[in-house]
Amino acid sequence: MLDVLYGPDETTIISATNDGSITEWNLETGEKVRQFVGHDGPVWSLDLGPGNRSMASGSSDGSVMLWDYITGEMLHRFEGHMGGFSMSSSAQTVSECIQPLLMGQCVNGV
Repeated sequence: MLDVLYGPDETTIISATNDGSITEWNLETGEKVRQFVGHDGPVWSLDLGPGNRSMASGSSDGSVMLWDYITGEMLHRFEGHMGGFSMSSSAQTVSECIQPLLMGQCVNGV
C-alpha cells in the first residue's frame, strides 16, 4: 500500500497500491466496496477535494486523474505529472486550477 485515506464518512478507507489499483474498503467488514480503474503504474498519492465530491490520484505512469468520488467516474486524465500533489481546501482555488485544464489550457504547477 502506497497511500491510504479515510472516505468522507470515515466508514471506509481508500487505498492506493503498487499494482496501479485504487480500492475503497468497508472498515467494519473489510470487504471491497469498489475500485477506481485507470492508472498504468503504481499509484503514489490520493486526496479528496473540497466537499468530498472529487478525488485526485497521482501515479508513476506520469498521470494525475481527477475522479467524481460520488459516481466513481474518471473525469479527466492529466499527463506529464511528476512528484506529489494535494487538493486545495478552497473550492474556488480548485475550480480555478482544474477548469482551465479541462478546457485544454496549460496551467503550470498542476
